[in-house]
Amino acid sequence: MQRPKLKDLFLNHSHWPDVERIVKKLDSHGFVAYLAGGAIRDALLGREAHDFDIATDAHPEEIEKLFKNAIGVGRQFGVMMLPFGDFQIEVATFRRDGEYGDGRHPTEIHYSSAEEDSRRRDFTVNALFYDPLKDEIIDFVDGLKDLKVHTLRAVGDPLARFNEDKLRILRAARLSTQLDFAIDPKTLQAMKQCAPLITVVSRERITDELFKMAGSKNLRHGIEVLLEVGLFKAIWPKLSFQNDSRLLAAFMASVSQASGSFEMLLALLEIFNRQHLTKQPEVAAVSEAVRAPLILSRDQQRRIDFLVHGREHLARNEFQGLLDLNHNDGPLLTEMCLALTSAGLFEKGAVGNWITRFLDIADDNGALPKPLVVGDDLLRLGFKASPRMGEVLNELFMNQINNKIKNRDELLAMAERLKVL
Repeated sequence: MQRPKLKDLFLNHSHWPDVERIVKKLDSHGFVAYLAGGAIRDALLGREAHDFDIATDAHPEEIEKLFKNAIGVGRQFGVMMLPFGDFQIEVATFRRDGEYGDGRHPTEIHYSSAEEDSRRRDFTVNALFYDPLKDEIIDFVDGLKDLKVHTLRAVGDPLARFNEDKLRILRAARLSTQLDFAIDPKTLQAMKQCAPLITVVSRERITDELFKMAGSKNLRHGIEVLLEVGLFKAIWPKLSFQNDSRLLAAFMASVSQASGSFEMLLALLEIFNRQHLTKQPEVAAVSEAVRAPLILSRDQQRRIDFLVHGREHLARNEFQGLLDLNHNDGPLLTEMCLALTSAGLFEKGAVGNWITRFLDIADDNGALPKPLVVGDDLLRLGFKASPRMGEVLNELFMNQINNKIKNRDELLAMAERLKVL
């Protein structure tokens, strides 16, 4: 046991008083109660704690009697939830797990001691307990030692931990990215052996882990881990560019420059795989190869489309094409094109021209103006749906944003003249 001044690191959190009240109430009724897991790790690293989990020897029915607002969301695993407005604090009974039947969850649990509970957790830095009443850390697995040397290590036998819950393989990559930790060699070797098993994990959970990883400033490290242990291939088996050393190096150069955006990461995957494929049917399948293993919202899908196709429109100076896709993500497109210049997939001059034009025409929120004349207007004027109509729309919009023609009637008159050319 050690005696750091952890309490001072939690005092600024608005729900820390709730944590203390829960622990004190459990203690006053003869139960042991500790803060558990990631909040302790993050506090010791100087990171802000976002969640609070409490581990105790009180059973769910005893927790329910003491706290009238307790909700048994995971009662079968000894987990109760105490809501405080929009914030929830998890209170879970010390346990050891039985067999893991589905590769994610134990088929049965057994209530146990704090030490046994610590030893069934995933990584040593997540297996620490903290007693707020005594201001003491309880460490059964040398988590403090690993925290000090910035190492992520599985608790006990890493193969056993990963075979119990396959999501832990991807979580290791994500945590090492977010924390900028090296992965213990034995843990890394076990990840390599178990990487193909990630396919038993739901697409929702895989998406969630990748989303968190993509939000890190250390994203390149995360992609390197995915590639090294085989998770990249297991998640995206149909992305052929990963076998092309030249394109893979260019992709990594772009990732190094990309900001923490999940949609940008997926757009880059599509763009680089398009560079590797030439046959049209194959190119048409690129989106599915990137997106099918994941669960994406419609908004995320639209944003990825905007980035992938927006890059193509920018390369041809087709602003109208951008507006047909989306007109709110100009800054993100600018960032991505700048990242692509490092890989030689976009001309620096073209990016500079776009940035200059974008700053001239975008509003304060980074949105491009809506065109005064759209495709339906041209169809009513007698245009036929064709590449020529797209060229006219682009020319009309360029005149609009350059303030050469300032109102819709003038633009329609210009369209009439262009129709006969």
